[in-house]
Amino acid sequence: LDTDKLHAFLDSRSIADFTNVTPHDSPAQAVDAYLAAACDFCMPRKSYQGGKKPVHWWTQEIADLRKIAFASRRRFQRARKRTGPDACRELEQTARDALKALKIAIRKSQEDSWRKLCQKVDDDPWGLPYKLVTKKLAGRRPIPGLSLPGRLQNIVSGLFPSRHMVEWRIPNRSSDIDEVTTGELIELAKVTPSGKAPGPDGVPDLVVKATMLRRPAEVASILNNCLRSGCFPRRWKEARLVLLRKPGKPLDSPSSYRPLSMVNTFGKMFERVMKRRLENHLTEIPEGLSDNQFGFRRGRSAIDAVEKLLSIVNSNESRPWRRRDLCAIVSIDVANAFNTGPWDKIGDALISKNTPTYLTRIIRDYLRERLLLTGVGGINVTSGVPQGSVIGPDLWNLFYDDLLRQPRPDGIEILLGSGVNTDALEASINFTLGMVGEWMHSNGLNISVSKTVAMMMTSKRRYRRPQFILLNEILELKDHIRYLGVELSSKLSFIEHMKLAGENATKTTAALFRLMPNIGGPRPIKRKLLASVVHSQLLYAAPVWCSSLVFHNHRQLLLGPQRIMAMRVASAYRTVSTAAILVVTGIVPVHLMARGRCELRRLQKTGAINAKRVVDDNVWGWWQQEWDDERTTGQWTKRLIPDVRRWASRAYGATGYFLTQFLTGHGCFQAYLHRFAIVDSPGCRSCGDPVDNAEHTFFRCGRWARRLMDLESEVAEEVNPETIVSIMLSSRGKWQAVEQYITSIMGIIEKEDQQRQRDQA
Repeated sequence: LDTDKLHAFLDSRSIADFTNVTPHDSPAQAVDAYLAAACDFCMPRKSYQGGKKPVHWWTQEIADLRKIAFASRRRFQRARKRTGPDACRELEQTARDALKALKIAIRKSQEDSWRKLCQKVDDDPWGLPYKLVTKKLAGRRPIPGLSLPGRLQNIVSGLFPSRHMVEWRIPNRSSDIDEVTTGELIELAKVTPSGKAPGPDGVPDLVVKATMLRRPAEVASILNNCLRSGCFPRRWKEARLVLLRKPGKPLDSPSSYRPLSMVNTFGKMFERVMKRRLENHLTEIPEGLSDNQFGFRRGRSAIDAVEKLLSIVNSNESRPWRRRDLCAIVSIDVANAFNTGPWDKIGDALISKNTPTYLTRIIRDYLRERLLLTGVGGINVTSGVPQGSVIGPDLWNLFYDDLLRQPRPDGIEILLGSGVNTDALEASINFTLGMVGEWMHSNGLNISVSKTVAMMMTSKRRYRRPQFILLNEILELKDHIRYLGVELSSKLSFIEHMKLAGENATKTTAALFRLMPNIGGPRPIKRKLLASVVHSQLLYAAPVWCSSLVFHNHRQLLLGPQRIMAMRVASAYRTVSTAAILVVTGIVPVHLMARGRCELRRLQKTGAINAKRVVDDNVWGWWQQEWDDERTTGQWTKRLIPDVRRWASRAYGATGYFLTQFLTGHGCFQAYLHRFAIVDSPGCRSCGDPVDNAEHTFFRCGRWARRLMDLESEVAEEVNPETIVSIMLSSRGKWQAVEQYITSIMGIIEKEDQQRQRDQA
């Protein structure tokens, strides 16, 4: 995308220049034609070239060697058929040599290409190298058997059932239209995320955003006309179907797929305008959405939902033992929920909330006459909300709100129930399940009983296991339930969640490892940025489970992946302790990150001033206390870096392969190598000192005494283990002087050691 060309086109042409079609859909067609012309002007059209895309290390030299190798092999095989193997030994050897040359060229090209890719991480951390190692570049693989006769049609008809259309009755209430302003469009363009997949129009969202910023008055006029007429243009209702296969499911079952609707890009922007008005209305009225609805709502998250659930359980568990109730959670699975919600029920919900007439009218038209393009034609959608749309989740919340307001027994919170004993718990939950089943049936939804599960949540151990019945079937009682990405346990423990988080983070770490070789590769600052990917996986919903980090084994499940990542950030030996490597890299231990997030959430709820600064100070204090209390590992590092905050918050200076060896004491030192029986003696080869470690090498060895004197002269201070880091942090120039001193010595030592190993071999 050439942004300069795009801006030049938008500044020179107006949408009105493309108005030449029928009256009803002319605005939409004019906008689509305008956007298509803008795309043609500033970016080339993609065309399918056929075949596979070449791998990143492929070169013309390899292609030529491949041709030679294949030709040599064919000549040998033909000759062998004619004359036998003994008569064509020379051709066989030629074919072997050609194949060997090809393999050598491929290996060399792979190494060179990967080295260059690792260097590219400095320029773009999330570019081609990151996509390669995280397998985000290959795209979606074709679904096996989808082209079989009738297979796709059967799946689509199962996912998008046909319903009888019921016309809405819109009350004749007068309401002023909340017109779109140019300022609103500019604001929307700035906050709308980029990089989303386009719909059937193929227009990138960057082009739509640029149009709103350069032509806000024209766009506002078109959208206001749509709001006044209550017509959502038909062209913007078209969506492209994308099927995502659920792993391990049968290929011919509709429930094995998650259907996404790639809607028109400009139509999606219009949806944002509608969504904003609907949200504002529901916020202003007292009968808005239920407090028990957390999904798809601004200012609410999965953490809020899980916290509310656990607050009820924890409140019960805080009572005296004999007064504790039994608690249970039921996770209800609604089959194909988003695609089956009846439109007339959505209309009833809009009317019951006193939604402005103009907004109800445009939403009604938005849902009608929707066309889904499946690749083998199109189908008319008659129910549900598009998965992939902007306003769809809001309409679902509106429709589902009635269920959350249904009367229920005391102690029941839809998903969670409690009772003084098993009989009371069964009675209250089964009554609620019956009510939920009736509501679902009357509102055109189907419950998947086989996927609906229940779990006890209590510290009590001696009780009769209850039987929960839904639609005349007994629900399965499980020990663990995954709720909004958090693994809940019947034992009120989060160790299973931490195990899963640690396993996923370890897989990500193994992939990112390839981008961070010890020698070469990206700078430490980019390595720390890549490490944030692992931290985001480890810290999901941290305020919910951070209290369980008081247990050492829980902390270790999270510190394991973080330690591995930190070693690559600092280019360290794998024997460095966790505490030391985290200090060297300046990465806060993950359990303290989680504790900080929990504390920040608590302070923000109380409206505390400067909550972020207070929490940051606390985290530094906790980390310093842990570092001061460390008595078994990392003592050399602790001697060099006693003040964690001063070291980790420095404004300059990066750790590298040689500097990390000095800071950790794990590296090319005779005492270290002797620990692992790599060398025969721990003594210094230069001066004969019995222990050659980092302290001896840089501060005592006579071989480097002259270099040390030169360093002390340059920094104008005495250099010893207690002062060297303080000197480095005093100025950028002194950091560079010390780094040069360490790097030069370590470089010589490592070369000598490598030569010694070659001589011994």
